Amino acid sequence: MSTIDIYVPRDSGALSLGAEKVAQAIAVEAKKRNIDIRIIRNGSRGMYWLEPFVEVVTPTGRVGYGPVTVKDVPGLFDAGFHTGGKHALAHGVTDEIPFLKSQQRLTFQRVGIVDPVSVQDYVANGGYQGLRAALAMKQADVVQAVLDSGLRGRGGAAFPTGIKWKTVLDQNQPQKYVTCNADEGDSGTFADRMLMEGDPLTLIEGMTIAGLAVGANQGYIYLRCEYPHAAQVLKEAIVEVQLLPGTSISENRICRHFGVSRTPVRSAIARLGEEGLIDVYPQQGSFVAPIRLAGMYDNQFVRRALEVAVLREAARRWTPAMSVQARTILAAQETAIAAGDSSLFHREDERFHQAFCSFAGREGVWATILAAKSRLGRFVRLFGRPERLPIVVEEHRLILDALDAGDENQAAERLEHHLEMIFVMLAQLREEYRPYVTD
Repeated sequence: MSTIDIYVPRDSGALSLGAEKVAQAIAVEAKKRNIDIRIIRNGSRGMYWLEPFVEVVTPTGRVGYGPVTVKDVPGLFDAGFHTGGKHALAHGVTDEIPFLKSQQRLTFQRVGIVDPVSVQDYVANGGYQGLRAALAMKQADVVQAVLDSGLRGRGGAAFPTGIKWKTVLDQNQPQKYVTCNADEGDSGTFADRMLMEGDPLTLIEGMTIAGLAVGANQGYIYLRCEYPHAAQVLKEAIVEVQLLPGTSISENRICRHFGVSRTPVRSAIARLGEEGLIDVYPQQGSFVAPIRLAGMYDNQFVRRALEVAVLREAARRWTPAMSVQARTILAAQETAIAAGDSSLFHREDERFHQAFCSFAGREGVWATILAAKSRLGRFVRLFGRPERLPIVVEEHRLILDALDAGDENQAAERLEHHLEMIFVMLAQLREEYRPYVTD
């Protein structure tokens, strides 16, 4: 049987109504029943009286159920909801629900449909068509197209967007900026928040087109401090940049190559400089720092001590639900290996280790562990052996087997062995990548 896709919203509204717990409950129940599912976290469709609104992909379309609570989950599986089965919470094919069927969505056309941080989903649903068109046009032609469209601002004054763009284009200035004001102008609507959480790439695409049209190479998003979840989704939507040690850091070149503004690049340079990952030389430039093995060994020592201590606390609180959650992450790692997606694999690897902090009630410790492993993580991502990835998954599985058996000491020993293997790998790769490392 093929993998079943199940959508559970991840936006602020749905989360406030219990969507996170529902998603976890679905994962646990599916594991118990040996049903192969993939949970995709989308934005809300806007029917908050039905949230958490869970959708299942079937041959006839996505079928919706809601409002779903944790207590409803076993009954939904009993009714075969994962194949579109009938249930008191069922609403049929989502697109046929009267509230949605009568609408023609424009700004929110992808919200609820796509995984907000999936570029593949975005492109498959019409994303980047505007940017492709703009790249094939002259700046003045892009501005004229916006003028001809009659597009106006949505902040209240309805000022013609094309006039704004033309004014900026006509300015002969060496530095121009695109600023997105993500502060809500209409009280209580939260439309900006929902768009950023449900379809953040549309904002990034729009700002990129504006920058190309007016000659701006930096962009700023003003985001309210009340919107931490929106900030996290936006951060996830920005592509990871991996550069070899010694590479010159040119803000303009990186921006052009990856299609982002200089704002996230500058922020990354400042942050990574503080962490010792980038070397900044006044009047000369910034360069990706060599991998400093001495610091890496010290960091790994700290990481190992903290992770083993956290694991022991988690072992004393271990439950079947924790096991299912951790093994779901293992399944995601295996999926990433099969897809040849090393970036996704490493993200899931971090999620696996972070989960133990949550299980132990030590969520605050994760930031320290993450900082300690940052240099090592960079090394592994750049030079790690693909053939070792299945071994990593097996080592993770052995740790979980010991926890399930109630053997705290064996679980700790297996985790120590897992982390010790990193030192073995460092020794093996040290000579091969000598130009990139230093003692």
